[in-house]
This record gives sequence, C-alpha cells and structure tokens, in this order.
Amino acid sequence: MKPSPDIFSDFYRDQGRSPIRPPHGHLSRRLAGRWSSAICTVGLLWQVGYPPDTSAKEAVGRYKNTAIATASGCGAGDELHQVTGVVVSVHDGDSVTITQQAKRVSVRLKGIDAPELPQPFGLEARQTVAGIVLNRPVTVSYSKTDQYGRLIGRVYTAECIDASLHQITVGMAWFYSAFQGELPKNIRAQVKTSHEKARRAGVGLWAQKDSEPPWVYRNGKSPAVPTCADCTTGPEA
Repeated sequence: MKPSPDIFSDFYRDQGRSPIRPPHGHLSRRLAGRWSSAICTVGLLWQVGYPPDTSAKEAVGRYKNTAIATASGCGAGDELHQVTGVVVSVHDGDSVTITQQAKRVSVRLKGIDAPELPQPFGLEARQTVAGIVLNRPVTVSYSKTDQYGRLIGRVYTAECIDASLHQITVGMAWFYSAFQGELPKNIRAQVKTSHEKARRAGVGLWAQKDSEPPWVYRNGKSPAVPTCADCTTGPEA
C-alpha cells in the first residue's frame, strides 16, 4: 500500500465525513447531551485505536531499556538487518511507523498485502494489526527499502508474534505472491499455508465472496508471480 501523510485525515475520508465539530449557536440540553456522548465515543475510539502523540511518547519511554531488548531476538537470521523500536502509528493493515534512535521510520510488512482503506475490511485490517503492535516494542528484520523509503520487513512483537503472519492467519491480508521470491523458503511456505487455511475457513475478508485483491484494486490487474526458480533472495531461498 502507498503511504499517506495523514492517518487521521485518511480515516475520516474513508468514512465519507469530516472530523466531528459541534454546531454554532446555543444548544438545548438534549442536543448538548448527544454531542457530549458522541465526542466521548470518538475520543475513546481514538485512544484505543490511534492514540495521540503523548501516548506514543510515553510508550517509547516505557520500553526504551526493557521490552525492546526482549523483542530483539525475534526473527534473527531471517533478513540481512534488524532494527528495534516502538510502533507509534499504523497507516493501514500492512504499514506502520516506528521510532528508531529518535527517528521515525516507516515499515511495510513483508510478504502480505492488506486491503486498501476504502476496500471492504480495510479499516478492520488496520485495527487488527494496531491491536498487536501499536505503542509496543517491535523488531523489524529487513533486507531492503522501497521507492517510498520504507523498510520492507518482518515485524515481530516482544512475544515474537510475526505481524505479517498474524494478518494472514486472521484473514486480514493476502499472501503477496508477486514478491514471494523475497521471502526465506521456510517463511514463504508458512505464510502460503496460513493463507490457504484462512481462505478455506472463510476467516475475516474471506467471509465475503469474490474478494478483490488490493493489487487489482490499485492497478486493475494482477502482477506476474515468480516461480520457485526466481526465488533467489533470503538466506534459505
């Protein structure tokens, strides 16, 4: 998925509305109560799913010298490089931003393609990955960056949960077969198997008929899929 400069603008645009603002003039007690409830509800959802910067800063401080060290052993040897940090924002179901040495680094989850935000299950996919990584320490194993400067990598939680595999297992992403050659052989097999299990079980987005892959949604066609002979990257490929 392509990165977006403003996650909150994306969210409201996807819902077909603007951020809630109270009307001008005097309000009756009844109307004021409704607005108060609505604002409280929105505030709660914002805090749970996409907290303000203060929450992210607190999380960075909380995990600076503790849990990040725990996460650093996950995914060792999968890719050429590893970095650790705290996830401070989630753009969509396969893109997150971490803080790494006081810098913000964008990361594209490797091996999967989640629904675009306007697509069915696009918002659900974002919320699902946020539920396991947002404001938490992660390790990113990666070998390259893309044209947007994002790290293309495997994101592991402190409990060694692979975010890409998690999204596939719960039916919130497709196995990105066009780039299967970039995955280590053992991980490629695991992701493909989990993809098929979720599809057959009708989990998540697979509950709907004729789900449109995000690459078709973006480009109108499917890219070529490399054969095993083309799988030349990764330590075990």
